[in-house]
Amino acid sequence: MTFVISGSASKSLATEIASFEKVQVIEVETKKFPDNEIYVRIPRKLSGKDCVVIQSTPSNDSLLELFFILDALRDEKVSSIVTFVPYLRYSRQDKQFLAGEAISAKTVLRIIDELSDKIFTVNCHFLDEEGMFNYHGVELWNIDVFPLLGEYFKRKFTDIVVIAPDKGSVKYAKKAAGVIGCEFDYLEKKRISCEEVEIKPKKMNVSDKNVVILDDII
Repeated sequence: MTFVISGSASKSLATEIASFEKVQVIEVETKKFPDNEIYVRIPRKLSGKDCVVIQSTPSNDSLLELFFILDALRDEKVSSIVTFVPYLRYSRQDKQFLAGEAISAKTVLRIIDELSDKIFTVNCHFLDEEGMFNYHGVELWNIDVFPLLGEYFKRKFTDIVVIAPDKGSVKYAKKAAGVIGCEFDYLEKKRISCEEVEIKPKKMNVSDKNVVILDDII
């Protein structure tokens, strides 16, 4: 029997997926102590069960919570763990840009891999295609949702133009626009420093249009 395990950062998504798959969702108990340490508890015995853990990682706390959830499930001797991380924190640092830098994405994924049987994420920042990839010995499944976003916006709006915030993200805009059947373009971006970016608008016709801005990390 399969159970969906919901972290605090993905409660609504976990509930929707569990409902769609007609499986039970278990919400992890979490709290913070006065010194900001995190407490995690799995409120049900799951020995021998198959578990799908759903936890996005928009913050360091949510990432640490994910580690605790996975380790607690291993202690419970569950049969298998599939980990779904919609947003994978630290994916920007997938390689060394300067000597001596920690490759943060590698560190995070190695910890998750040690505690999981399979890892899924959505449009990982350092992967361009959908599918399974071997990243520093970690098998990572990357799901491309931009065609699905295209279907969503096509149902909701008319007269759409899809814009990417820079040239590197134009591939995402192109995928969604292909589904919608509309034009797409990108903005000119100049990175001044790690904290400062200059974006220049291009000459594009967006008058009376519904503008959709798409990127993998916003």
